[in-house]
This record gives sequence, structure tokens and C-alpha cells, in this order.
Amino acid sequence: MARRLAGILGLIMALEGAGTLIAGGLPPGPPECGTTTATFTQSTPVAIPTGPAVVTSTIVVSGVTGGLWDVNVLTNLVHTFAADLDVTVTSPAGTVVTLTTDNGAGNDNVFNGTVWDDDANPAGAVPYTTNNGLVTDHAYVNLTTATPLVPEEGLSAFRGQDPNGTWTITISDDLAGDGGSLDSWALTITSLNSNLTVLATLALGSSAPVAIPTGPAVVTSTIDMSPSLGTFLCRTRLTTNLTHTFAADLDITLTSPAGTVVTLTTDNGAGNDNVFNGTQWREDANPGGQVPYVTNDGVTTDNAYVNLTPAAALTPEESFGAFMGEDPRGIWTLTISDDLAGDGGSLDSWVLELQTCGCAHGEQDDPVRVDEHASAGSSNLNGVFELGETVLLEPAWHNPGATPFLAVASTSGFGGPAGPSYSLLDFSAGYGTLSSGATVNCFDATGDCYQVQITGGPRPVQHWDASINESFAEVSAQQSPEAYQSWALHVGGSFADVPTSNNFYRFIETLFHRGITGGCSPSTNYCPSSVTLRQQMAVFVLKAKEGAAYVPPAAVGIFTDVPAGNPFAPWIEELYNRGVVSGCGPGPAYCPGNPVLRQQMAVFLLKTLMGSGYTPPAAAGIFGDVPMSHPFAPWIEDIFNRGIAAGCGSGNFCPGNGTTRGQMAPFLVKTLGLTLYGP
Repeated sequence: MARRLAGILGLIMALEGAGTLIAGGLPPGPPECGTTTATFTQSTPVAIPTGPAVVTSTIVVSGVTGGLWDVNVLTNLVHTFAADLDVTVTSPAGTVVTLTTDNGAGNDNVFNGTVWDDDANPAGAVPYTTNNGLVTDHAYVNLTTATPLVPEEGLSAFRGQDPNGTWTITISDDLAGDGGSLDSWALTITSLNSNLTVLATLALGSSAPVAIPTGPAVVTSTIDMSPSLGTFLCRTRLTTNLTHTFAADLDITLTSPAGTVVTLTTDNGAGNDNVFNGTQWREDANPGGQVPYVTNDGVTTDNAYVNLTPAAALTPEESFGAFMGEDPRGIWTLTISDDLAGDGGSLDSWVLELQTCGCAHGEQDDPVRVDEHASAGSSNLNGVFELGETVLLEPAWHNPGATPFLAVASTSGFGGPAGPSYSLLDFSAGYGTLSSGATVNCFDATGDCYQVQITGGPRPVQHWDASINESFAEVSAQQSPEAYQSWALHVGGSFADVPTSNNFYRFIETLFHRGITGGCSPSTNYCPSSVTLRQQMAVFVLKAKEGAAYVPPAAVGIFTDVPAGNPFAPWIEELYNRGVVSGCGPGPAYCPGNPVLRQQMAVFLLKTLMGSGYTPPAAAGIFGDVPMSHPFAPWIEDIFNRGIAAGCGSGNFCPGNGTTRGQMAPFLVKTLGLTLYGP
């Protein structure tokens, strides 16, 4: 109850011509989502002639960002004999919600200033005779505005829709003799600033039958929803398997652990038997049903009931939207009142289905580390997962929201190509509390990460990736949805001529894993000591920049020594068109078979990374063999300052030396931020 009172904010509206301040309830959105509330008004009066007659009025909503979380409606409607009126509101998506049909008896002007609000009546447990706040059971007084009122069909049926567009109120006066006017009306719309995601849907039931004696009598049944995964309720559904003769004897309510009471039905179903035996009560049971109508299947108060035929789906008489935002964990109570003698029955079973949601979530991020810290088994800690090792897998997750949260995770499905054995030795990890905007690696946060092992052999394929699935969940007060990530775990030892002791080993494995190079001849070798040719470098830098699947445009024959039919021509010409290279001499010629010199490599890398218009800072004279006047000095010193190259020893850079395939690997990996593991 206190939560509901605290939620009555932000919806105060001053209507042109109304002269009255109106407040309605706002169910709290998930705290990490953020909400924005806006009011839209139509103040042009519409006459309601004596019936039968139907009139409409529209409001155009614009500029609302995010999905709709809550909507309240205000009607300034004067009319004698309120029971003549049937009123609906239709959203831009076409969903129709009934506010009232034939309520208010012979009283006048009872909807003149009414706020229609799903949260208007948080109490009202049966048995009752009247229930102020519920449009169907309110104790109306002539010439006295009834406000606020829970509509006959829940406004929460609009939740999640795009609110922008034309909203329509439709008023049907279904009897002659009385008329009135819709002087004005308004919508107060609350939207979420972040995307809402479902955390979990949990359905639990009670199968212990409860006899319903001939009335007057009240019985109850409970379900403990403590196992609910999530603490922020977004949707409620309920199924009753209830046998009872003369359904109109029954009044039924559902009470949440927080004490909020929602009426499912009071005196509906007429003299028909067993019409709620298998009924699912849900907010979206009747998305249509425009007035005028005599019956409206799906709305509890207007359904055309048939004896011994269960109504398959009904919107409850009071909106389940009243539960939105509550913590669903705890005891839920179904209360059944048989208010007349002569008929009885049984609640044979019932099922409660709850859906939790939130906006706090984690996103995969770097660094994802493998084999960088000691595990419980053998490991050489070189940052590459190899056959026979037990390694730590250390993923990282990012909190993009404004609310810190506590996170835990687990893994499953560790496997790969057939042959070796894949063992998941520690399947859970802790990430601690992720601050707003923070990225956390499990090892850095808690030291609790996953341990995996591959044994057996031989190597099943040259490019060998194992896979593992991680489930990441926020578990603090608001609880966010789980996030899932499938990690590819590259298994090293890909090339026979690149042992794990090679200085370039990890960089070469990264290029191979990323599909930038497939080795040399034979393909089981990489040839790390061979020089990198200018034609090869064109392929390497473009694939490193654009991805392994990149294919350049067809060649047209720009260079005299690289005909269009040369398999390297498209790659070379694309680099030329991007302004990265300009050839090696007149013609123009490209010299595709020449080695890439270390000084040329500096330009290749920086122009690929920064664009053809990039100009490096002036040289300062860092290397003994590259004076400041050297034309490549600014480029060489720039890649040194970026940590891409460290020279060749003794304070020199060796600018005229050819770049080996081994040296080329760290140049590309460091320049373009390529990773062996992770996103």
C-alpha cells in the first residue's frame, strides 16, 4: 500500500477549460530503466446526443521515446443517466480497452473529472457489497464525480506499445432519453527510457482441491512464488479450474504478497455452470471489442457465457496492472466468496504465471583472458589455450546502465571437434558488483573464474576452436535478465614451425584465428622468418581492418606490374584507392614481389588505421638510425609511441630491413586491436 501511495506522482495535469488538478497512480518502473511522463489533452467538446448514438474524439501523441509503461485517462464527461454510456479507448496499434459499459446506474455526471487508472483500488478483498475505486462495483452518488476508477478492462493491455500516433476515445450512448457532452479528455503516458527485457516467466500451481460450500461462504487457496527468478513483476496471468453451479454467485480476488488485491470477477456468468473451469485470466484476452456492442467475449463483465462451457480467456474485472512493479516473491492468495445460498462447487486447482523484467543488463566486453593466471592444473601462462593444459577462462562484462548491480555467471556446453576430451572443471564465476559504466573481468573482481581442460588427441583440425556457453545474470535487488554468450576458445599449436616459445607465437595464432592468414606452404607451417611481400601485405592489412570475410572490388589494372588478372590485384588496388599506397615508381609500378621494409610498414599500418589523410606528429629523433630529417621518421616514431614497434636493438629501428612474417603479426595485432579471445 505504501508503495502505491509513493507512486502517486508525476501525473498531475492542468487541463485547458477543466479548472481542476487531477492526480493518478504511477506503478514504479524498474529503477534502472528511468521513466518519462507526458500529458496530452484534447479540449474540443464533442456533443453526445440522446441515444442510440456513437461519437469519437482523438488525441495525437508525438515525441515520446521508449515503450509505453503506464497510461492513465482523464474524462471530463457530463451526461445524465451514466448507465447509458459505453466508453472505450483505442491505441495507435489498434488495441481497444473498455473503460465502462452500463455502470453508474441512473446517476448524472459521475465521470466528469474521472481519472481511469489501473492502480485506483489496491484493496477490496471479497466479500464486499460495494468496492469504491472499481468501476463495476463503485457506490455512485448523483452529481458526484467518481475518481479515480479502475476501468472495466485493464489499461495495462497497452504496455510495451509505441504510444506515438492517434488515440481515440469512443462513446456509445445506447439508450434514448439522455444526452451529454465530452468536454475534454487527456492521456498521461509514462514511457521507459531504456529497453525492457524479460528476466523470467515462472508458473506454479496448487492442485489441492478446495471445496466451495453453498453460500454465504469464503474459501482461500495459496501459492508460494518465492522461487520466482526476479524481483520486479511485469506481467501476471492466472488459470482457474473451478467447478460451480450458478457462476453469478461467485466473487473472486487475487492478493499479492504486498497485499494488493485485484478482483477477477463479481457476480458474472449469470446462472451458467462451470464457466470458469479452465479459464485463463489475462490482460490481453480481448484486444478488440469496439462499442457499440451487446456482448464482448473476453471481457469478464461482457462475455457471452454458455452453460457448462468454460470461457477460455478473460480479462479480469480489475486490472492485473495493479501488481506491476511489485516483488512477486512470497504467498499469493486466491479468495473465493460464494455470496448466495443454493449452489456450491470446488476449486480443483489453479496456476499462477508471473513474468519479471528489468533494464539492468550486462554486455560482453574485453578483456577476455585465457591462460594468463595459474589454474588448478598444468599451464604455461602464455595466454593461449593448448592441448593438455588446464586453463582459467576469464571473461569480462560491462554495465552500460546507471544502476550498479551484483552479477554471477555459469557455463555449460563446453565442446569442440570430435576426438579430444573437453572437460569443464569449474563452471561458475563471480563478477562482484559492476558500477555504472564499469567493465569487470571475473579474475580481477573476485578471482572466481572458469577452469577448462582439453586432453587426448591428435589435433582434429588445423584451425581448432572449442566453444563454451556462458549465462550471466544480475542478482541484486532489481534483478536483470540473463545474458548469454557463446565463447570461441582457440586452441593453439596451429603451425609446426611456430613453437610456443616463439616470441611471435601468440600474435601469429591471433592472425590465424581471425582468418587473416592461413600460413605458407605446406599449410601446416607459417614461415615466420620469411619476409612479407608487398602483395601479401595488401591482403593482410585489409583483412585485419575489415574482417576475414572481406572481398575487395574487382581490379581494373592500375599498376603496370600488377595486371587485373593477378590474384593480388584487387587487394593492391583497393589499398591504392584508399590512399594507403601510391606505388614504387613510374608507370605506376607497385613492385608486388618486393619485401615490405620496416619503414614502409609504419606507413601501411597508420594509414590503414587512421585513413589516408592522417599526418603523424613531428619526429623527435628517438632512434639512432632514423634522424628527424628521415622522411619516414614521423611514421616510425608514431608507431613506437603507440606501443606497436620497439625497434631492432641498440637504440635502432633498422628502417631498411625487410619485415618478416613473424614481425608482421604483432604489428597488425597491436595496430588494429585484434584479440585471440573475446568479442
